[in-house]
Amino acid sequence: MDGAWWPRTDDLVAELAALDFEALQRGRARPVDRIMYNIDDWRPAPKRTALGGRSVRLDGYRHLPAHTLSVVGLDRTRLVLLVIPARTEAATAQALLSAASRPGNELTAAELVAATDRYSLEYAQNADALRRWDDEGGRAAVPAGRLSSSAGAWATPGRPI
Repeated sequence: MDGAWWPRTDDLVAELAALDFEALQRGRARPVDRIMYNIDDWRPAPKRTALGGRSVRLDGYRHLPAHTLSVVGLDRTRLVLLVIPARTEAATAQALLSAASRPGNELTAAELVAATDRYSLEYAQNADALRRWDDEGGRAAVPAGRLSSSAGAWATPGRPI
């Protein structure tokens, strides 16, 4: 995941027109040649649209991961964005934007979108980091009772694991 995008509607062409591709692609693929998206996430879109004075191919597929957008440059470099659903509440969207752009984030788009509030986002990321840490031999350093052996996640009073 190279970043995140929170469009306000499910009209792909209108939302792409408002997206700042120069800022998005700084140091990456230029100019944009093709945009691939999950066809079920958007209203029907044409096969091509004009972006930044260029004709850009729009390819919708059902087999692409939901909530993602792939921006492909003429040199075939690719930028993959998490697409936050338009109807997402502002606090959740801000948490998703932050989580998707966090260095070292290894969660998929589906895992990020499935987390519906700040706690579950932080919990999912902490659990993922803890699993990586545990794989590297970190479990032995955890004080007894602080780690749930069934879930592999930090136990938090009042919160289910």
